[in-house]
Amino acid sequence: VRAKNKILRAYSQTNTCILFSASYFVSLFEFSGIFGSVFSGVLTDLLFYYRTKKFNDKLTTAGKSEDMKKAAPPNGLPESIRNRMNTNIDYLLGLIGFMHLFNYSVHRRASSTLLFTVAGMCGFFSYGSIALLGIIAMEFTSKSFSGTSHGIASLAANFGAIFAGIPFAYLSKVFSWNYAFKCVEAFAVLILLVLV
Repeated sequence: VRAKNKILRAYSQTNTCILFSASYFVSLFEFSGIFGSVFSGVLTDLLFYYRTKKFNDKLTTAGKSEDMKKAAPPNGLPESIRNRMNTNIDYLLGLIGFMHLFNYSVHRRASSTLLFTVAGMCGFFSYGSIALLGIIAMEFTSKSFSGTSHGIASLAANFGAIFAGIPFAYLSKVFSWNYAFKCVEAFAVLILLVLV
């Protein structure tokens, strides 16, 4: 009886430790996502500001019409959207890197530092990328329609978040959690290829 109670107590303490770790993981993921969202906006605004300033400096120093043509930005997407998309691709690369680290380096005996670093960085890159996609949706439309376009993009993202749980749960039930997370990493690589 004592041995059985000892085993049950050890099992209970182990599961409590795992639950606390999972709770910290999710909390850190969400908390660092706030900083990822803010940092992505600030970073792309600074990139846009400095590139526009450089372009305006070229424009004022250009004396001839040929020099002005060289100073003009290439045709295609506006500079602000190009900056945000490039930053979004960088964020997606960071997310894929930390998802890979999560899939192949985090295991039962992994250190808490590694686990929490992976959680924080995944949240940072994930939420930063989502915030940039909302900003890009706003910049593709006119100013009078920007709020609606961001609302529609957010609605699509929320539907995606809701319905992503069904196939994820199915994969984890039929195969394993490990397989489900590797599928998430593969889909992230696929999205990166579509964006590039």
